Amino acid sequence: MPLARSCRWLPSAAGLLVIGCYGVPGAPTPSEGPVSTSPAEVSIVSHNRSPDPVRVDAETPGTTQPLGVVGGNARRVFRLAWRRQSPLRLRLRVVPGRQQYTNYLTVAPGEAIELVIPPGLHGAFIRRRQEP
Repeated sequence: MPLARSCRWLPSAAGLLVIGCYGVPGAPTPSEGPVSTSPAEVSIVSHNRSPDPVRVDAETPGTTQPLGVVGGNARRVFRLAWRRQSPLRLRLRVVPGRQQYTNYLTVAPGEAIELVIPPGLHGAFIRRRQEP
């Protein structure tokens, strides 16, 4: 699928919120280069080490925002519009099947975070991304 077709506009519970997201199959690992983030968004670098595709939703207090799907054994970067420092956690769902939640992490605009999905989903977590 061409990169331009993978960008989606998604509605949110609070109205129409723009989330740009794109897949980067075979892209460098976090230690191989920076991920640029604008001051009004959060970048989520997802590493799915499970063979199953996983649907990812962002949850903040009072809202849930669908981000997209990370393919099995793949890497994908999501960009989430973010206006103020707030707790964030991600809900992961195997397509179709069970679900798992990550830890909460307080995230400020302009930060990059990393989502690590182990095989079987159990133990998935998010952390601040360490740039080289």
